[in-house]
Amino acid sequence: RVRPDFVLCNGPGTCLPVVLMVFILRILGVAAGNVVFVESFCRVKHLSLTGRLLYPIVDKFIVHWPELREQYPRAKLVSSFISHHAHG
Repeated sequence: RVRPDFVLCNGPGTCLPVVLMVFILRILGVAAGNVVFVESFCRVKHLSLTGRLLYPIVDKFIVHWPELREQYPRAKLVSSFISHHAHG
């Protein structure tokens, strides 16, 4: 039997069945794995469909842009090598 302690997913809809299974197993008390969803870097102003569906049920939700962090208060902003400030 496989009972994940940690599930990391990064956006495509193909992760939905895996995350939902972990969620159901947690409700049933069979598993206690944490789920972290990392939204796509190209999502600057709006979440992907997968992100919108998973936001309410994942343990951590990671975004790359301040605009999304402002809209989704549970999200964590993870900086990257690209500056978010305009240089002039």
